[in-house]
Amino acid sequence: MKVTKIEIHVALASQWVNYEGDALQEKYWKQTKYKIKNGKLIPTDDSRYLNRSSYLIAAITADYYSVYIPKYVKGVTADLGCGYAPMYQYYRKYAEKVICVDWENSAHKNKMLDIRCNLSETLPLEDESVDTVILSDVLEHIYKPEFLLREIHRILRPQGALLLNVPFIYPEHEKPYDYFRYTEFYYRNIARELGYNIPILKRIGGEKEVIRVLLGKYIENYLGLGSIKPIEWLNKWAYKKWKCTKGSNEINMCLGYFAVLTKRVNG
Repeated sequence: MKVTKIEIHVALASQWVNYEGDALQEKYWKQTKYKIKNGKLIPTDDSRYLNRSSYLIAAITADYYSVYIPKYVKGVTADLGCGYAPMYQYYRKYAEKVICVDWENSAHKNKMLDIRCNLSETLPLEDESVDTVILSDVLEHIYKPEFLLREIHRILRPQGALLLNVPFIYPEHEKPYDYFRYTEFYYRNIARELGYNIPILKRIGGEKEVIRVLLGKYIENYLGLGSIKPIEWLNKWAYKKWKCTKGSNEINMCLGYFAVLTKRVNG
């Protein structure tokens, strides 16, 4: 399956397209937030790309993507709000083509971008031109999230998949572009309304993970001790000890959600 500039239709003059395909991506991609170990995604140890207090939420999120990327990623895959495209090395082998998309105000400048555009506006991609969309740590930064979900539904082929993760009980970040926190009921209802099925909806962590991460954020941000190695050690220990609670449904508290939405045939 070949993707050309003609298929990447620029709908707005403010949008920028430079699709050079694999060569551009392979040239500029570098390991940042995640790395691959024993065939699965795990968080980096490099604090330039991942705060030590965020290790736990990143580890649980990586577990979900490690399981569901092989099951759902295929064909033309668009990584929307990609930043540094930290999972590129993992999902690339399952996709025929990858399109990296982000906006000009991203805090994570990336030379491997194919499209630069505002995700709250019309996406410069043709109807039913994409098989898979990755939307990782993005939706909370979109001022018009329902519009974006409609646009993703438009560009997905029937039965195409959207893989996403979002925070729930988690501090504000990348200010002032951090707008929303939604419960699982929002995702279930909006999926049904917009024409998606939602075969996978998982909580990221539970009560213990929330307490651990918020305590780590307090130590890191308010006590100014975020650079000390014990913060990372504690989070790694907590991940191994409490890993069994990563999808607990017994409590009404979680760090965030991971979901797979698939486009229903005939709407």
